[in-house]
Amino acid sequence: MNQDVNADERDAKPGAPALEKGLDLLEALAAEPGGINQKSLAARVGRSVGEIFRMLGVLERRGYVARDPKTGEYRLTLRLFQLGTQHPPTRRLQQAALPITNPFEMGSNGLAEAAARIAGDKDYQAQFRAAFDRDVNADDMVRAIADYERTLFSFDSPFDRFVAGDAGAISEPAKRGWELFNTKARCNRCHALTDNQRDATLFMDNDFHNIGIGILRHRVGPLAQQAEREVAQGHLTGIDTAAITSELSVLGRYLITRTDKDVASFKTPGLRNVLITGPYFHDGSQETLWDVMDHYNKGDGLNDPWLDEDIEPLALTEPEIDDVVAFLAALTSAPYKAAGDQEYARQLALSKTTRPQRDTTRAFAPKPKQPPRPPL
Repeated sequence: MNQDVNADERDAKPGAPALEKGLDLLEALAAEPGGINQKSLAARVGRSVGEIFRMLGVLERRGYVARDPKTGEYRLTLRLFQLGTQHPPTRRLQQAALPITNPFEMGSNGLAEAAARIAGDKDYQAQFRAAFDRDVNADDMVRAIADYERTLFSFDSPFDRFVAGDAGAISEPAKRGWELFNTKARCNRCHALTDNQRDATLFMDNDFHNIGIGILRHRVGPLAQQAEREVAQGHLTGIDTAAITSELSVLGRYLITRTDKDVASFKTPGLRNVLITGPYFHDGSQETLWDVMDHYNKGDGLNDPWLDEDIEPLALTEPEIDDVVAFLAALTSAPYKAAGDQEYARQLALSKTTRPQRDTTRAFAPKPKQPPRPPL
């Protein structure tokens, strides 16, 4: 077996006896954003201090927890919670607050108005009093949403059982797909923390990439100039509204940074439960995982001057595409197994008759020279 796979298995072994307690560790860390020591963590999740020490070592090596050298306490890092728009302490709170007041989402006139509506519900009154020991208010409302979002970990899929040592937890096609994911299919170029070490945790690099979706249908230069005129840099509500309601959305992270390299770049999403979270890509343009694989297989967007350098034709065969999809399906958590099985069957049937992105000739052709970037 590949050395990198063995390393991942060794990292996963401490959590192998009880995957749910591994989740408890992450949830305990999420509940203490200011930090918590090993002894308190051990007591909270019912493990020995030595076991907690080993598990924290795995998470620290992968960049998901950090240890305060002065206090010795551990906390989750922002690798798990990056928006890419705010300074670290406020990112999750901003993410929770913006949809409430965005006129194209929940549309409240302000956080205070939303809190007042909640305060009229007796159940919420009691729950806020129990959680915060005070009446309903806007700050605690946003904090409660953010704290809930921090608990949304998913590490109980068949693939997790596989990396924890259960060789029969996933199918042979899924095992081949995991190998392709890290080699020929080049998925790990974005869906791993590094290019040279396999990542069996979140499947994301916390970075932004232009993957050739939709940009060729738009005049990027004029749109960038329009953004400069109409959207103040750093004005989150204006950026959010522009991204939701206008053609400026194609500019992606450029709306935040105004940096040429970020044109049409979007944050790499995680892949857990990806089977049941379609449609796919930032614009929802692809219906099935086979469509996604066809997009990457032909290196779509190769005439895009801002295309990520890792996008190129992959020359994947049909059985290899099926194997990668089988691996992605193995990332479905246990509570969604029935929904996942149903969705896999639906997408598989559709893949036999409708493949709008498939272009075998391009998939097996060499990568053409990328055009130069025009001035913005």
